[in-house]
Amino acid sequence: MKNLFKSLVLASGMALAVGCGGGMEAEEATPATPDERGVTQEALPVCGSGLDCRGYSVSGSSACIQTPTSTRAVYCCPNGQRVYHNDAGQEFCA
Repeated sequence: MKNLFKSLVLASGMALAVGCGGGMEAEEATPATPDERGVTQEALPVCGSGLDCRGYSVSGSSACIQTPTSTRAVYCCPNGQRVYHNDAGQEFCA
């Protein structure tokens, strides 16, 4: 039952809070809006070969979340900042 709950939490989009240990409850979720520099917040990329996707692991500031339906790379930002992707495929916090 614990594993089912964990899977549901990860699948519900709270993977960033779970993976980063950040307080999702302390900050409001805001819709993605274009940044003034023309960079938009996008869906998290699929895990690459540099990340261990066996369940959940952390590699530097990136983490890999595996749910029953998908495997995604997660880039962790400090509280109050969001992940953005530029045209070169790089991620940064703002």
